[in-house]
Amino acid sequence: MYLKRLKELREDHDLLQKQVAIALKITRQQYGLYENGDRTLPIDKLFILSKLYETSANYILGLTDEIKPYPRITKYFFSPFAQEFDFVKIPNPL
Repeated sequence: MYLKRLKELREDHDLLQKQVAIALKITRQQYGLYENGDRTLPIDKLFILSKLYETSANYILGLTDEIKPYPRITKYFFSPFAQEFDFVKIPNPL
C-alpha cells in the first residue's frame, strides 16, 4: 500500500525521484526501488519522508487515510501519590 502513497505524495508535491533521493541521501535508483516495491523502506527513511511531506508515517504506510499528521497531545500517567483520578502531566519533549 505504501508504494502507491510514495508516488502519490511525491507527485502531489511536484517532486522528481531525484529530488526525494537527495533529501533521503540516497541515489535516485535506490529511491526508485522503494517506490516500485523492490526494496523495503527503512524506518529512518520513512521518518524523513513523513517530515518532508508533512504527513504521518501511518498515512505513508496505508494505516490511515488521514493525510494530516496527528496533532501532538500531552501525555498523562496515573500517579500513585495523586488523589483518585488525578493525573500528572508529562511535558511534551518536542
